[in-house]
Amino acid sequence: MKKILLLTMTMILCIIYTLILPVDSVFANEDVTPPVLESIEVSPLTVKVGETITVKAKVTDDMSGVAHVGMVYNSPSSQNKMMIFNLSQNNEGFWEGKYTVQSYDENGKWTFDYMVISDKAFNHLPVNKENNVLDEDLTIITIENDTGGDVTPPVLDNIEVSPLNLKVGEYVTVKAKVSDDMSGVEHVSMNYSSPSSNSRRSVRLYKENEGLFEGIYFAQSNDESGKWILDSIFIEDKAGNDLYLHKNNNNLPDEDLTSFTIENESGGDKTPPVIENIEVSPLNVKVGETVTVKAKVTDDMSGVNEVLFYYKSPSENSFASLTLNHDIAGDYWMGSYKVREGAEFGLWKLQQITLNDKAGNELVLFDGYNNLPQGYITDFTVGNIPPEDLTPPESPSVNDVIEISKTITGTAEVGSIITVKVGNKVIGTAITTSEGKYTVEIEKQKAGTILYLTATDAAGNQSKATEVIIKKYIAPDDNPNSNPNPNPNPPPIENIVVIDNGKENLQKCYHESLVFNAIGCLKLKNIVPVYKQLNNRLIKVDYLKVDNYNLVYEEIPQMLGLGGNTWIERTSAINYETPSKKMLIKNAQFGSKSSGIMWKGLELKSGQIGKVTILEDIVVWETINKNKKSSRVLKKGQQFRVYRYVPSTYYIGDGRYVVKDEQVIFQQVD
Repeated sequence: MKKILLLTMTMILCIIYTLILPVDSVFANEDVTPPVLESIEVSPLTVKVGETITVKAKVTDDMSGVAHVGMVYNSPSSQNKMMIFNLSQNNEGFWEGKYTVQSYDENGKWTFDYMVISDKAFNHLPVNKENNVLDEDLTIITIENDTGGDVTPPVLDNIEVSPLNLKVGEYVTVKAKVSDDMSGVEHVSMNYSSPSSNSRRSVRLYKENEGLFEGIYFAQSNDESGKWILDSIFIEDKAGNDLYLHKNNNNLPDEDLTSFTIENESGGDKTPPVIENIEVSPLNVKVGETVTVKAKVTDDMSGVNEVLFYYKSPSENSFASLTLNHDIAGDYWMGSYKVREGAEFGLWKLQQITLNDKAGNELVLFDGYNNLPQGYITDFTVGNIPPEDLTPPESPSVNDVIEISKTITGTAEVGSIITVKVGNKVIGTAITTSEGKYTVEIEKQKAGTILYLTATDAAGNQSKATEVIIKKYIAPDDNPNSNPNPNPNPPPIENIVVIDNGKENLQKCYHESLVFNAIGCLKLKNIVPVYKQLNNRLIKVDYLKVDNYNLVYEEIPQMLGLGGNTWIERTSAINYETPSKKMLIKNAQFGSKSSGIMWKGLELKSGQIGKVTILEDIVVWETINKNKKSSRVLKKGQQFRVYRYVPSTYYIGDGRYVVKDEQVIFQQVD
């Protein structure tokens, strides 16, 4: 495990190094091709203890240059032991690495696993045992070790924790009796989770005398008050064999003897930081220039500790990471990225933001979770910079708004930010689509209220404001052709049912919603699938056409399945987390068998897609459409595996559902 981490850190350092390389000249074109492995030698292929293995590779790159070359072999028993070669360039232009066989290295055939080859533009060449790039005779190294080597992990005999109760400023001592049969113990750590499970502390134990390891932890002013539970234990020997114990595997010592309670009168810090504003400048850069990211980040108690931004390249084959530093004078966090030689041309998109405070609470905002901050221009373009744009966009056109409206629609310059104000107060923002359309969600406003809408383009130019007066809503009578509302050309969102060649109108939608006890109406931008519920699953059965007229009877939120007929709403009362796509794919390969993959303190089970932590007591539902409530209540602090995810839907009657997405526009009728 330790050597795996070492290789990972080496790769990360190489990537960071390439991010900050000085720029001496400018390439006319970007580097989008990976390095080439021309030849490789491994010698000798049979070795004894004390002898050295040499790996020599010829690796070339067409533009930015080779950044890193590494090679990994697995031990005969695959007990987390790896033989790692970190290659460096020699005087002859070859990449070379060496490994000297240790007395505790396992006897037998070590098999090739993969190579790490990348250039300074982050292009990676995939070389692994599956794609057969290496000659077969180079894929096995035989170690002859008369002792057999060390293949067994250390043994944990006992744990002592004292005192079991402490106050802020006091410390707890953790002692462990650990033994190893051959190479000796290298690492011992105990990992504790806070009462809310939002934060963790690791206590590293050091050798006091033979077989006895000891570590201490001081209770901090920001530590959460309550019982801190021993979550996991990690012990490793010098041969790389590790012992991993976790509470979910029920193999930890007695909780009452290994946990401790912190008494903190303030209650401690339980919540992660919050991001309030983002500014990226300039939005167009060329090689050698610098992009600056500025963010307003606050924390309610312990203070912000770290702010990280991650960008993905246009091809999504590489990334750039920015660590933002605190500007005390402006109370902002700022970071910069200098565009290197060979950087890929095109739009670099914000992929992830990671925030954590000094109490260890972390917030991850990820493109895949659809929870990145909205209303800000966060992406930047690398390439030839066009002339500076000083021309403001046209004022946005706005469709009529009535006092029951919860959205404002219209058109404006593509990609511009639409800002809606009442006086000087911003009540909503949105970004126009590739078709130049926008939808801004607002709270209902009183008739006669004046709204001011502006459009701000990618260059920061702002249009003149468009004034809109909120109009009064007049209830329709029984005549479906009457139209008492001052809205002769209803907008797409307000005029949900101006379809079917104009035979239906907004008033009929409102009228029929009341008659049939519906909550609103739908309009479609495109053909969308229709689903029905079967055995707690949504099965596609038909399609809705754009000119269909649809009443909505219920709006159902996102639902998470915890296994069996156990469902919960995805609300602020829970914290939902998912593993990486790579980890989910790897887990799926095990089928119904145990994968042994650990993530967030839990073993990933077959079919698992994430986990939830309960932040407030919540009810459980037995069906995804929430029509059957369970008597069970999930308590604050509990954690559960998640096996199913159902997006937000609209129930349109007759057992039919439509998924809530950008192709569907909903107008609520109050």
